[in-house]
Amino acid sequence: MAHAETTVDRITSECLAARVRLLNRQVLRLYDAALRPLKIKVTQLNVLVVLARLGPCSPTALTQVLDMEKSTLSRNVERLRLRGFVAVEAGPSGRTQVVAVTPKGQKLLDAALPRWEAAQRQTEQLLGARTMEALRRLPTARWA
Repeated sequence: MAHAETTVDRITSECLAARVRLLNRQVLRLYDAALRPLKIKVTQLNVLVVLARLGPCSPTALTQVLDMEKSTLSRNVERLRLRGFVAVEAGPSGRTQVVAVTPKGQKLLDAALPRWEAAQRQTEQLLGARTMEALRRLPTARWA
């Protein structure tokens, strides 16, 4: 049984996947707290940013670019649509949909910028200069 405890201890103390998952949650909380007065989550902000960057596109394209599950994207798009930040219309074939940022959504992006910047600074402080430098060396997002 000592071997099992050693295995568990090692994985518990060294698992990068678990630590990255915890870090992800902490970072998301920082951004969500900063954006809370706007009643938007950072995942929704990212959907708006991608749409503003790419222009109107299909939900399928959004899931690929954001590397997001279809159900998660659908929930976020629906919440944004209900608040008037995105429009969802029939695509050219009539069988697909196209999602686009509305003028109200663009205003939200502008209003979110200082709050996003504050969360960005907090995250940089949390992670430290060396980690930030390493993260900036990673390949850029598919929508950058």
